[in-house]
Amino acid sequence: LRPLFSLASLQDSAVKMAGWMNIPDGHPAIISGGNSFDQTDPQGNTHYTLPAAADADEERKRKRSTNVLASEDAPPGTESFAAYYCFACGSFALAVEGWLYSMPKRKTDNATVVPKSAAIKNLCKAGECKSLKRPTGVETQYRWQCPSCSIPIAYQTKDWDSEDIDYIYVLDAALAINPSAVSRLWVSGEDGVKIPPCFRVEEASLATGGMSVTIPVKTAVSSRRFALTNLQHSLSLNVTAAGGEEMRVEVVKGIAKLLGCSTKQVKISVGQLTIREVPAKDIFRRLICAIA
Repeated sequence: LRPLFSLASLQDSAVKMAGWMNIPDGHPAIISGGNSFDQTDPQGNTHYTLPAAADADEERKRKRSTNVLASEDAPPGTESFAAYYCFACGSFALAVEGWLYSMPKRKTDNATVVPKSAAIKNLCKAGECKSLKRPTGVETQYRWQCPSCSIPIAYQTKDWDSEDIDYIYVLDAALAINPSAVSRLWVSGEDGVKIPPCFRVEEASLATGGMSVTIPVKTAVSSRRFALTNLQHSLSLNVTAAGGEEMRVEVVKGIAKLLGCSTKQVKISVGQLTIREVPAKDIFRRLICAIA
């Protein structure tokens, strides 16, 4: 198969990085400079604005690579697939039949469980073999790395060359559908990653019973599927239900599956989405990864 596009060109047009860091929960992340969610005018008023939009050429390459992939690699009968890109550097890594955010998550590390047969195209390269202690014993992980920056993004439990593999496990929030969204939204300040102002975070207290994050949400009816389309002043969602209880259930189940939490931790009412007992940074990153 011929390359979909130059990995070098993707990197050149990606967000400029000042360095790498590893977040305590194991997610790879980027430190970018010069962008901010907040801007202050001469009168001292603070306004919410997005950082500069990602290069238009990068977005065209992403869409073009998706079209090429659809024609060359999707097996007959495949109705939908998604091309996924490394969260850290923006390089194309994996194409999956279906959508990662709708697939099951492992309780041990929140990794997404992907049937091997659903991985239409895998450009990842073999990485390290790690042994981790689990409650049930020792787990051996044969890790897959980004083809460009070599950050671990997935693993399997048998040797890389083994034919007897049923699943691969994509690390929590290691891959994103839209690298341009990552470039725009995942920015760092002096105190670390900047959570957008539309996130209202309430710390744990006797009154609330636990920490919570509330986000304004807007829904639009789509005949295709549940999907995230934007995160700016609010979280924009496509839903298949026209409204009422059916739509509420669809949003709660969809967000809970995306975040890897219980539906009891998610509530939607009067244009507000509230998630309990999930760190704001994890919510933010997982939402970014799912934006189309």
